[in-house]
Amino acid sequence: MKDLVIPARRIRCELRWLAGSLAAACVINAYAIVRFSRPWSELLTQAHRVLALALGLWLLSAVLRAGLATVRSLVSRRRAS
Repeated sequence: MKDLVIPARRIRCELRWLAGSLAAACVINAYAIVRFSRPWSELLTQAHRVLALALGLWLLSAVLRAGLATVRSLVSRRRAS
């Protein structure tokens, strides 16, 4: 069986996307706290929901990026032939 090797560049790229998703989820949470006049302690008490939202955003971005890569690949193949 062959070993699967994931390049460090790919890992760093995915970590950046995950960090961006986490930052976006934190901003959404902070907006909701301000919008609905909730106590700022909810930044910590709702951390599990923020993490779940960040994972969801990351998965959505991964699906969109994979779809975009597929379309680019199909377009480049069509141009080559």
